[in-house]
Amino acid sequence: MAEADSGRRSRITLIAVDQSEWSEQAFEWFMENIYLEGDQVILLSVVEQLHLPFLADAVVIEEWKNEVHKMEEELKALERKYIDRCSDLRTPIRFRVEQGKPGEKICEIALKEKATLIVLGSRGSGLIRRTVLGSVSNYVIHHTKIPVILCPKDYL
Repeated sequence: MAEADSGRRSRITLIAVDQSEWSEQAFEWFMENIYLEGDQVILLSVVEQLHLPFLADAVVIEEWKNEVHKMEEELKALERKYIDRCSDLRTPIRFRVEQGKPGEKICEIALKEKATLIVLGSRGSGLIRRTVLGSVSNYVIHHTKIPVILCPKDYL
């Protein structure tokens, strides 16, 4: 690990972000309570790939292209929002976008980046929704050996 100017080891934190208020609140909580100058912060947004239907006609293809363009614009806006916020805080960050299943990608990228901490915001889904659809935070907590901070939606 790289040494920070203060002589302590630099920490690498991966923060999962999306367009939700929960991920923004988790980011703000981390910055106010955990971040120390010299820490490396990686913001990761994971998008599930939009698949084009197998037997798509011209109308469906055009709608698919529009959805892909919309998703790209939303990602650019998300990146700009966090870059601007980190500039205000005078905090250098790296912003990454990956395609895949969010829980799996968060674990994979945290490992590749040698993260020492993962920060997630929780939507606070109910039992039925979590059972049927699964939970990104639940997946990450049970599939990584890296410490995880989960900021519940009602905490902030």
